[in-house]
Amino acid sequence: PFSYRFKMDNLDSLIKSKQYAKAFALVDPKHLEGEMISTIVRYDLLGSLVLGKAYKKILCEDTFKKYPKSLSYSIKLCKSLLEFRRSGKVSDITLKETKETFHRDIFKHEKFLYTALLDLK
Repeated sequence: PFSYRFKMDNLDSLIKSKQYAKAFALVDPKHLEGEMISTIVRYDLLGSLVLGKAYKKILCEDTFKKYPKSLSYSIKLCKSLLEFRRSGKVSDITLKETKETFHRDIFKHEKFLYTALLDLK
């Protein structure tokens, strides 16, 4: 639907401009059930950026467990977020894998998500 696309464009705009708290506030977690993994991982990324280690429940985890070898950027981002939650950082190997995923042509328009991932503290 149009409203979903509009909201996603707005969300992506805020992420690109590093307005993570504003973007995080745009998404109602109650409406994430049944959403695409790309939307869920954005929410998880924003939660991790805004709340840090206090963001406990990585919602993309179940999908990651089902498809851990997937080459999708959403799964690679989810893996990074799970590592961050566990150890407070993302390993160099996982960052390299994730970066390579975003360099594929089909995911090049989503590179801003990798840039945001690098802002995790």
